[in-house]
Amino acid sequence: MRLSPYLRLIATCLALAGWAPAAETATAVDSETAQLFTLPAGPAEETLVTFSQQSVQTAIFSHNLLVGVRTKAVHGEYPPFDALALMLAGTSLEPARDAATGALVVRIAPDRRDQVVELPPYVVETDLDTARWSYAAAPGVEVISRCADATTVQLLLHHFQLHRMLAVMLPDEFRVKLDVPVSYVLYAEGTQPGIAREVIDEVRKIRGGISPNLGGLLNYRFRDRDVVSIFFVIDEINFKNGRISLTADYVRFMLESRAPSLPAWFIEGMMQVYQTAQLESLTTARTSATMGEWREGAFTLRPAVWVSEAETQAVKRSPRQSREFLPLGELFAPRPPERDDVVRMELWRSQAALLIRWALQGSEKENRQAALWEFIRRASQRPADEAMFRECFGLDYAAAEKQLRTYLPVAVKSTVYLHTETLFEPPAIEPREATDGEIARIKGGLDRLEVAYVKERLPELASRYLQQARRTLSRAYDKGDRDPRLLAELGLCEVDAGDDRAARPFLEAATRGKVVRPRAYFEFARIRFNELRAANPEAKFTASEADPVLRLLAVALKQSPRLPEVYDLIFTVWLNTDARLGPAQFAVLDDGVRHFQWQARLVYSAALLNSLHGRIAEAQALVAQGLAIAAAPKDRERLRKLESALATALPAAKP
Repeated sequence: MRLSPYLRLIATCLALAGWAPAAETATAVDSETAQLFTLPAGPAEETLVTFSQQSVQTAIFSHNLLVGVRTKAVHGEYPPFDALALMLAGTSLEPARDAATGALVVRIAPDRRDQVVELPPYVVETDLDTARWSYAAAPGVEVISRCADATTVQLLLHHFQLHRMLAVMLPDEFRVKLDVPVSYVLYAEGTQPGIAREVIDEVRKIRGGISPNLGGLLNYRFRDRDVVSIFFVIDEINFKNGRISLTADYVRFMLESRAPSLPAWFIEGMMQVYQTAQLESLTTARTSATMGEWREGAFTLRPAVWVSEAETQAVKRSPRQSREFLPLGELFAPRPPERDDVVRMELWRSQAALLIRWALQGSEKENRQAALWEFIRRASQRPADEAMFRECFGLDYAAAEKQLRTYLPVAVKSTVYLHTETLFEPPAIEPREATDGEIARIKGGLDRLEVAYVKERLPELASRYLQQARRTLSRAYDKGDRDPRLLAELGLCEVDAGDDRAARPFLEAATRGKVVRPRAYFEFARIRFNELRAANPEAKFTASEADPVLRLLAVALKQSPRLPEVYDLIFTVWLNTDARLGPAQFAVLDDGVRHFQWQARLVYSAALLNSLHGRIAEAQALVAQGLAIAAAPKDRERLRKLESALATALPAAKP
């Protein structure tokens, strides 16, 4: 049975409504035909992608269903439905076939809906008290580990090599910069964490006597707005010959969290390109506890997919046939196509990826890579237009579209090799025994981030995980450790638990200790602002009253990543203050809009502040910018009201 274009369109609609195809390629062949599968066991988010890459029939699934689910290995010849069933055996999921389209769908099994519960790692205190932990650090990363020192070093070297390789197709300046080091918590497979008896008992009580499925290797990545924490269980015997990779989710985080914000078309296009990327080589010539010598590696970009597999095949069969293209002005528009316009959305993504790939594959003589990075650099400051494009690429839109049309048949057939220019020079890494403070801070930070995961997946157990996070963080604090980084984690743990009163002294001490943690300054400023507002619900603040809040936020702006909520709170404080803004304050307004030009709320607040200070022309320009990007009806309504007020050249009243 072959899927018609109409049925493929339905599948795409499901994807945009929260269901996602496991891969770009969705072919249409007889679903009962057996084919060879070589599917590893592992996280469902990754193995279902592998399934769809190998299968003649893709599977549609909700990403929310896959969190924490690990599938089984499948090797041999099976029809796609049977292979998918074998992968999902023993999990909470099952394969099904959509009655209308015949497409494969991954869903929660009705008879297993409450029987299998996947949870993040839950480590009892005895693991922390009795085990030997090592600590290692290098620029931008730190780790506590229960692995051999050589394994710890090798994983960190992989980390640096992967990030260096990524720079070949995505320079560092277009990824988020984190002042707080990325943290790893490593276990050797034989020392993986114990599971608290009370948690298992709780699950049995909630789930009618069925204990959770917590087997297998656990590898989780958690993130907050300013930190990333990664949990690994490593098979040390095989790891030295293995590889790790940067997941698409992690790459998206680096793109979306970057400030100034990157254009939406570039993020989506780069993610399309990254889906075709494969690390060609990443091998060690020699490793020791402190050093590794690494050979050169390369990224391979597999042939591109244009809109869909069917369209891709059509391009291959008829390379000279003209294809629908979006005008480049529409491709670079501040607001993407409406999500319910499925066809246009897919064309928008594919054309963005094609332009990026065209630039990456350009020769040194053409210098298209440098032109692309300059174009993105400028487009991060203000919306792109044809003049900007011409200045960077030396082409107008018409000439560029002609080149892209010529390049399309090449892109769907050719493989692109992106090599590093120099050999990797690894940093020196010297593991040592971890201190109680390092264990509590790094492991406690991971425990804190797990709480949000559990709230979403199994809210009945959230309090248990919160208690564990508090106990882990308190181990060093109760012994007198007052490291500002530990204090910040303790404060943020209480903020996440909804207890600002308990968080306040920790955050106050952490910020007084000049901790490097943007969110800690923001949360303490938010708490102090709420205290001001509670004391004077109707009155405006004086400049002296607002100053302590603004000082905290000013420090947050000096740390990375820049957080949009910091600017949002600054603008809110100013809107509630009776003092007049001066040149320095308007510079901050401009800076906030420049860093987050796609955030309609920030643009609106900046426009309102300008209007209240009689800067009508500046306010009108910001309203126009806001209307160009605002998608939510509420945002557009507020901007329209302000636009009407500005049309009379009178300052608008605060809504």
